[in-house]
Amino acid sequence: MDRELVLAAYERAWVAQDEEDIREALTTCWTETSTYVSPITDSVRGVDALTSLILDFPVMFPDAAMQLLGPSNAHHDVACCSWRLTSTARIRTQGRDYGMALDGVDFIQFDDDGMISTITAFFNVDRAANEAAVDPLTPRRLHGGTVRSGYGGRVIDLDSADPESDLAYESG
Repeated sequence: MDRELVLAAYERAWVAQDEEDIREALTTCWTETSTYVSPITDSVRGVDALTSLILDFPVMFPDAAMQLLGPSNAHHDVACCSWRLTSTARIRTQGRDYGMALDGVDFIQFDDDGMISTITAFFNVDRAANEAAVDPLTPRRLHGGTVRSGYGGRVIDLDSADPESDLAYESG
């Protein structure tokens, strides 16, 4: 399945106004084993649970409106997209006041059929990085660690000066 179409269906679910439209959108991108988790939710599994969560957002945040902030960024079996939640009331959760708008990022994993298997949402990722004014990888570098990235059983040393030694190990 085309991942851009899957992501578009997921976005349609979040902007839909009624349960039937939400379910219709989700059935083209979400499975009964797909999961969603965010800082304000437990893990939500399946079409019914995500439909309920989407329907609850206007209750938690009056006149809630979700919008994507640009195109998604996808490669292999993962993607991420930035979004904004707006409300006519202040968005207050977990002891923080976000004002009338909350920016976030969804990290998305696709299954072998191209459907969404997992979404993990984070709030104010850019703001947190800007407030810290530090490269998030700096602490590992300062303490003698290397920065590594894993995919498909391989771990790649991103700090290596030798391009031939980038492959730290490969699992069997």
